[in-house]
Amino acid sequence: MRMQRIIWFLILCGIVSAFFVFLFSLPQSVQKYGFETKELTPSFAEREKGSEKISILITGDIMLGRSVQTRSIQNNSYTWPFEKIADTLHNADVVFINLESPFSDPCALTDSGMTFCTRQEMIAGLTLSGVDVASVANNHAMNQGKEGLLFTEAILQRNDILFVGSKETPMVIKNVKGTNIAFLAFNDVEQYQDLSQLSEETLPLLIVQANNKADIVIVMVHWGEEYTDHPTERQKKFAKLAVDAGADIVAGNHPHWTQPLEQYKNGWIVYSHGNFIFDQEWSAKTKQGVVSEWIVENKAVVEVKLLPVEIKQFGQVE
Repeated sequence: MRMQRIIWFLILCGIVSAFFVFLFSLPQSVQKYGFETKELTPSFAEREKGSEKISILITGDIMLGRSVQTRSIQNNSYTWPFEKIADTLHNADVVFINLESPFSDPCALTDSGMTFCTRQEMIAGLTLSGVDVASVANNHAMNQGKEGLLFTEAILQRNDILFVGSKETPMVIKNVKGTNIAFLAFNDVEQYQDLSQLSEETLPLLIVQANNKADIVIVMVHWGEEYTDHPTERQKKFAKLAVDAGADIVAGNHPHWTQPLEQYKNGWIVYSHGNFIFDQEWSAKTKQGVVSEWIVENKAVVEVKLLPVEIKQFGQVE
């Protein structure tokens, strides 16, 4: 009887051993799921990754020269303009800004003038705030000439900030949580041969190209009339042209005052965010702006908010 039990035990052990030898000889994907999933698993993982919520913040005009710079130096802090809002920006997955003051070395300190520059140390505020992408497609980007534009690009790149809006770089793409986001930037205030200029030919062409590479397309445009709170007919025309071509978000700047948020078909338009960091302390409208917040989920814009901001002490935003 005892011998019989031993024999049955040995047979059982043999069966179990054979099962495990068979199991571990299978491909890994079969071991895990019970059927072949080599092709299905990566795409499923990508869908799961792409379904995460992504928060994008887009700011108004940022000018780090003139009184903004002198106040920063007086306060012994190159991050001073951003210190009260840096955490809010840094908590977003993506921060997209319009940079209106080229970096320059040297850059003389001044509180006046319309030829902007800023010392390279002022980049500290952008890095503190987690800025990801900076547009230079604006009417002050060339204030320090082609050399200043290239120097600005180098400073941004050195600090891991993507640079967009030059003639050579009208578009950049950033992957965020499995979603490819294209950032395009165009200038429509005066003509500069070294910048990405707005036109009826290039705008839709580049947006179509972006859609072939990205899941979300964001277009920033420097346009409109200064110190007005309603878009011009030209702004409206190009905004709709951008959405018709496939843009998800059209983000405007330059007027220094805020202008309306509008939904058009499947796209969204903010005609002007107003000022974000500037030293235009002379009116309420130039001191107040908005940051647009966009929530992307499943590779689509699902929510938009406008967050009010106010500039104080000639350059600190809160």
